[in-house]
Amino acid sequence: MPLVLLRAFAQEMPRLQARESISMANIVALGMGNMDKDDARRLQDDWRAVTGPTAAAAAPSPDFLASHGIGFSRERPGS
Repeated sequence: MPLVLLRAFAQEMPRLQARESISMANIVALGMGNMDKDDARRLQDDWRAVTGPTAAAAAPSPDFLASHGIGFSRERPGS
């Protein structure tokens, strides 16, 4: 794995863990009935928005991949 990606993953790990902790607290609060109806509805709407259809991410260019030490080759379907 390229070192730049490894560093990026390591840098974001605390943020990801915090998001997971907040998410779990929200799940417990919703399940225990500790949220008012408006907050519960907003949280559920947010979850539905995340799980709904999403636009495909743009594919990285070969130059971008090469600049990060990632090899690239094009293969045609059925080749």
